[in-house]
Amino acid sequence: MKIFENIGNPGKREQDSSLKTRVLQAFREENPSFEYLEFYSIVGRSEKPEKSSTATGGKNRAINSAYADNEQDTEYGDVNLKIYGDDVRTDKAWNRSAEGAAPVKHIQNVVKFSHSLARHILDHFINGDTGTSALQFDGLKAQTPAGNTQTLKAANDTDGLELLAGNSDAAVKSAMKVYEAMDKAIKLSRANVGQMNGSVIARLKSMKPGAWTQREVNGHLIDFFNNVPIIDAGYNKDESAEILPFGETVGATDDCSSAYFFRTGERMHASIATNIGLDVDKTYLDGNFIVNQIEGEFDIALLSSKCVERIAGLRLG
Repeated sequence: MKIFENIGNPGKREQDSSLKTRVLQAFREENPSFEYLEFYSIVGRSEKPEKSSTATGGKNRAINSAYADNEQDTEYGDVNLKIYGDDVRTDKAWNRSAEGAAPVKHIQNVVKFSHSLARHILDHFINGDTGTSALQFDGLKAQTPAGNTQTLKAANDTDGLELLAGNSDAAVKSAMKVYEAMDKAIKLSRANVGQMNGSVIARLKSMKPGAWTQREVNGHLIDFFNNVPIIDAGYNKDESAEILPFGETVGATDDCSSAYFFRTGERMHASIATNIGLDVDKTYLDGNFIVNQIEGEFDIALLSSKCVERIAGLRLG
């Protein structure tokens, strides 16, 4: 299910359904990732969902003999929800100013905050790290298995790969490397979505424009490669840094970025666990302030070791 749908049962809590609609609209407007990320409902704040089976088959046996045992233990993943949100507070004094009525200003503040919260969740979807803060969930960077990363290298087989536009021999070789890696990552993860730095997307399109198509999805013009939407991960909550920056080190180059390809849509792949989705409280007064509390509890569940692939070593030079 999508975060925009009703998740869980809010029970008797005081919710502002009309304001929640504005909040979720801001999420959708902020980044098209929310058109593809999948959320599933859990009861409580933690659970151990079953992972996809690791059973393998295919043996040989001699006549009149049995197959060797092939018993499989059930494996589980740990889900521990982390709280994301804040209070949005607007002074009633706006009601007495030339700026207009306080409720109008407050709703503007709520919408602006919602865009920021959307970026914050998407940032942690990639970069969240419980080692940095126990209040965060672990994102794709922390959870991607080590064997699921392709690190692209320059001709010296040490530094990151510079993505060269044009038709020189070096440009053609760099294009072959990165496009082969993308094709492989999509096939291995069975990805239905990818995330990259926007400048990487632009460079890749200039290197091989015929490999890309564009479609409009709910007002967003999205780039597709091999029928997979490749989305600009965008910026963090205060837009001070890109979510997938050029700050990773490969060899002697410290200006590299990564791309992630993953499969969503089924509980056995990459999903976001939540109990009620976003909780948008009724507006109330606190002294001089009009207040709304907006928050939700989330964690990423990677329930298959093959559902995500990372490509590292991408640089523009």
